[in-house]
Amino acid sequence: MKYNVFISYRRKDGSEMARLLDVLLLKDGYKPFLDFDNLHSGKIDELLNRINECTDFIIILSPNALHKHMKKSDWVRKELAYALNLKEVQELKKLKKKINIIPIATGGPSQKLPRRLPKDIESIRGYHRLDANMAVFPATYKELTEKWLQSKPIGKQPIWEPNNNQDMDKSDKKIQSLGDLRREGKYVYFGSFPQQIKPGKVDILEVQDNNNYLEGSDGAYYIKAMARPCGSNYQFSDHSVISHETPYFFKVEPIK
Repeated sequence: MKYNVFISYRRKDGSEMARLLDVLLLKDGYKPFLDFDNLHSGKIDELLNRINECTDFIIILSPNALHKHMKKSDWVRKELAYALNLKEVQELKKLKKKINIIPIATGGPSQKLPRRLPKDIESIRGYHRLDANMAVFPATYKELTEKWLQSKPIGKQPIWEPNNNQDMDKSDKKIQSLGDLRREGKYVYFGSFPQQIKPGKVDILEVQDNNNYLEGSDGAYYIKAMARPCGSNYQFSDHSVISHETPYFFKVEPIK
């Protein structure tokens, strides 16, 4: 299987974003590579070969992704350093096809990289980054696929479809290895996440539960978020324009 999008991330605080991107990209026909199977256990050549075959390299810049004390054995550092060096070599050789490095910051527009970084990844500072505003994530994902990715989708497909009971058993073991996930039939649930904007006919009751979600008059739960889009002319799925510094409510729904 040939991959076209490599996703590098810090498990400590970047796995949620990485998993979400992996699921969405796969659903939309891309071939993302995300290390869920502990490939890090000594198979460095195989891992770097995955980067070599990809057109896009996404680095999830969660708050703890990079720091000045990263050892050479740190896998996030290894992956990023390899991708940066690969692109430098490709540019020196004036190759037409060069790896496309996309930093995605999850800490908001005010997030900054550490003042000091290891020399082999220092050049990441020179790259424009995409701020993954989770309050308006559908717009962020749309921008990623329409403006940032150079890979092309091969065709939409189901994320996973079992052929027999043995496949079902294998999938259950895989799900258990990923953490707090569950499967119902052919769907794998990755937890809940604010997704659709609140319909105009729904009223918010302003009663918070243990997750700080607000109950709506339709019985569903919503989260209140302040919109701070990175640019202008962004729209919600209902085609309404997103206004800067305006509070919106989003329905909390399962990711599957």
